[in-house]
Amino acid sequence: MLRRCGRIGYPPSNIVFQTLTRDGSDVSSSYTPLQSFIELSPRLPPYVMANISSKNFTSPTPIQRHALPLLMEGRDVVGLAPTGSGKTLAFVLPALRAPPRRSPSKKRCVPQCVVLCPTRELAQQTEQVFGAMLLDSSNDSHTVAVAYGGMDKSIQRLCLRGASIVVATPGRLLDFTMDGDVDLSEVQMVVVDEADEMLKMGFDKDVRAIMDDMPNRSQTVMFSATWTTKVRQISQEFLSPLHLMLSSGTHTSGTSLNPRIRQHVLVTQNKRESLRQVLTSPEVVAHQERVLVFANTKTRVEELAVSISQRECLRAEALHGDIPQELRESVLAQFKSSDIQILVATDLAARGLDIPHVNYVISFDFPGNLPQYVHRIGRTGRAGCSGVSFLFLEPRESRCFSSMNDLKVFLQKSEQTIPDFMK
Repeated sequence: MLRRCGRIGYPPSNIVFQTLTRDGSDVSSSYTPLQSFIELSPRLPPYVMANISSKNFTSPTPIQRHALPLLMEGRDVVGLAPTGSGKTLAFVLPALRAPPRRSPSKKRCVPQCVVLCPTRELAQQTEQVFGAMLLDSSNDSHTVAVAYGGMDKSIQRLCLRGASIVVATPGRLLDFTMDGDVDLSEVQMVVVDEADEMLKMGFDKDVRAIMDDMPNRSQTVMFSATWTTKVRQISQEFLSPLHLMLSSGTHTSGTSLNPRIRQHVLVTQNKRESLRQVLTSPEVVAHQERVLVFANTKTRVEELAVSISQRECLRAEALHGDIPQELRESVLAQFKSSDIQILVATDLAARGLDIPHVNYVISFDFPGNLPQYVHRIGRTGRAGCSGVSFLFLEPRESRCFSSMNDLKVFLQKSEQTIPDFMK
C-alpha cells in the first residue's frame, strides 16, 4: 500500500546536496540553508507568509532550503532537483520579495519578473502558484499575467497591461515584445523553468532574443530535473560567472533521481494484457488509485483510452496536442479532482504538470531516451509522496533499445531491482 500524503515533509537523510560555483568549487558553507519558512518573514509581505501557512507548508523541501536563501539575496542560481520537489515555490517567493513598481504607461507591460515555461500547461500552473501566494493581498501588490500560444492574443494583451510579473512561453512573449506590448528593460529577475525541455523544443533562439532585451543586471535563475550539455552551455551564456549550481537527490548522467518512486521494468509478450493486470489489480481497484498512462502517438493514446473505458469499465480520457485547449484543461481538471481515474497521454503530460496524488505511472511505450522517461515517472512520487512506475517492453525492444544500458545504470543508482534480462 502506498504511503498517503498528509502535511508536506521531506526527510533530509534521503538527499545528497551540492552547492557549486561555475569553477566547480563547493561553497556549501558560505550560506545557511533555510530551516523554516518563518525565517522569510522579514523579507516577504505578511499576506504571503499567511498564504504559506494556510497551505500547510510545514518545512521547506530540500531544493527550497538551499535555493531560497540565495535567491532572496539576488544570486544567480541553477537548480537541479527531482520533479515534484518544490522548484516552483522556490522562485515564486523571491519574485514577491520586492514591492511592485507601477509603470507610467497603462498601455504596456513593464514587468519586474519574467518566468519562461516550455508549455502552456506549465505556464498555467506557475500562474496558479503565484495566485495562491497573492491571496488576500492589498491593492498595491503584484499582479501576474500569463501568455501562451493557442489563445486569443487580444485578451492576453489586456491582461498584460500593468502586470508586474509575466509567466509565458517564449514564442508568445517574444510576439508581445516585438509588437511593443511588453517592455523587458526593467526586468529584475528572470526564471527559465524546465530549461532542458525549452531547448529540446527549439526555443533556444527565442530565449536568447528575450534575454537580449533584458538588462545585464537581471537576476537569472534556471531550474530543471535533468542537466544536459546544451543547458550547461546556455547557462554559461546568461548566468553570472559567480552563479551557483544546486543539485539535490541521487544523480546519474546529469539526472536528478527521486528515491520515493518504486520502478518496475517488465518484458511482456502482450502490453495490453499487462496494462489490464495493473489497472485491475486489487490495490488500484480498492483504493481507486489515480493512474497516468503514457503512449508515444496520439492514435495509440486514443485507442488505449477507449479500450480502458470499454473493456475495464474504468473512466479514462485521452490527452494529446490535437485536443483543443479548452477540452485539455477540462480533462486535466477532472483528473485532478478524481472524476477521471485513468489519464492516457502523450509526453505532453510528462513535463511540469503538477497533479497531486498520481499513484501510478505506466509507460506503455518507452520514449526512447532516458530524460523523457525520468520526467514521465516524475509525475508520481511528488511532494513527499511515494509512487509506483511501470515500463512495458516487448522482447524485441529489450534487445535493441539503444539506451538500455543507461536505463540499467539509472535503476542501479536509484537502488531499484534490476530485471534479469538487464543483468
